[in-house]
Amino acid sequence: TKLERAGIVVGLKVESTVATQNIVQYILSNVAPTDTYTDDTLGIAFTGRFAIITDKGNGTGSLYVGDGASLQYLGRKVVSQSGVNTQFNVAFTTGLNPSVTANAPVDLPPGISAIADQTLPLNSGTAAIPFTIGDLNSAATSLQISVASSNPTLVPLSSIVIGGSGANRTVTVTPALMQTGAATITLTVSDGVLASTDTFLVTVDELAFGRFAYLFNDDGDFEGWTANAAAAGATVSAGLLAATLSGADPQFNRPTALNIDGNNVPVVLVRMKSSAGGSAQLFFSNELTGISAANSVTFPVTAGSVFKWYSVNVAGNTNWTGHTIKALRFDPPGTTGTVSIDAIIGSDGDFNQDGIPDVWEVANQLDPTTPADPLRDTDGDGLTDGDEYVLGTNPGANTRNPITSATVGTTSTLTFTATAATGTGYAGLTRLYDVETTTDLGNPASWSPIAGYTNITGANQAVVVTQPLTGGSRFYRLRVRLQ
Repeated sequence: TKLERAGIVVGLKVESTVATQNIVQYILSNVAPTDTYTDDTLGIAFTGRFAIITDKGNGTGSLYVGDGASLQYLGRKVVSQSGVNTQFNVAFTTGLNPSVTANAPVDLPPGISAIADQTLPLNSGTAAIPFTIGDLNSAATSLQISVASSNPTLVPLSSIVIGGSGANRTVTVTPALMQTGAATITLTVSDGVLASTDTFLVTVDELAFGRFAYLFNDDGDFEGWTANAAAAGATVSAGLLAATLSGADPQFNRPTALNIDGNNVPVVLVRMKSSAGGSAQLFFSNELTGISAANSVTFPVTAGSVFKWYSVNVAGNTNWTGHTIKALRFDPPGTTGTVSIDAIIGSDGDFNQDGIPDVWEVANQLDPTTPADPLRDTDGDGLTDGDEYVLGTNPGANTRNPITSATVGTTSTLTFTATAATGTGYAGLTRLYDVETTTDLGNPASWSPIAGYTNITGANQAVVVTQPLTGGSRFYRLRVRLQ
């Protein structure tokens, strides 16, 4: 095939098969040493008089310049460092370091290894993904890496973090909370003159890893849900699935086969508001039986104009746990009034992975989808919400489990109640207490446990710690943990 520029033949495309391997070669010839031939469709740019491109497929091949200053093919570019025409040959393999034979120094773009596409469930992130960089003429420590995202709403630039050093680097991607979709992540490595890129796709899938999340973020997209006649005029707008109830047994159905492993989803989270209030019911079908009362869980909904989170303990239904869930149906409370649903999410029990169970967060009017709760101090009492969970106190009320102290003669006495880990969010857990002491508050390493007062199991009992006064100041603290 002839290659032309302005009607003048400047080269040939030759296709051949050698030992079952398909090879494509481009033979390029310009008139003057400073002439440039470009073909954006083929990805070719050549300045010089004579060159041969050999493409063996699978990312291998060679760039040969008999007389020229630069040659580029499909993003791979080789230039003469001096800027004057020279002769050189570059053989590319699937690795980072090409083999170069040249009559004068040439410059190659740095290399970067490929990163596989990533699929994530909602409100999660990747681990640190390793990749390598290298350059023929520059130390890896001098190379610069930049990042880009095709969808900054899903993956903001600030959530793409480069780690590692030298040739061995990592990238960690943490998509925005409560967002689904896909973003192409581009990593560019540069030596200051030439650059190479690698791209990979990050997909946040509401059905990934055997879970589900219906967020209704896109206007008009019911995400597979349908409403019956008693939920008339159902709409999806401004992030809400909403309807006016006008008859007996209003329903929202998700009939499409879900194939959700019930073991992966012990809790379903629902954020909604209802003008009626009363009992809502989540129905489901599995691989054995269809929608029925036996395949359902009922939960109370408070009437009002404020959105609230509700946690539905689907794991408590034996037709859910150990089964493949095929379809869902949600019956809102009441037969009149309005209902608005912000989210229906299948959770592993700690949806935001903040170490606090969803059921405890919902019971204490916290948001089970944001990972900020452990560090937030909702009631302003000096204890974070994470501390309150460990202590078993209310994050919405300024209350503490008091520790009292008294000194009589040469004896100091501390008293506190070791509360049991019982109630919502503490299934299978034990609360343990350690009493520690120091004489130097400025030295965190100086705290030491008091013999006989470690690993105290909370059972709602009073604990009295008696210590002799030995002169000088002594400080005490109580360490509490769940296991």
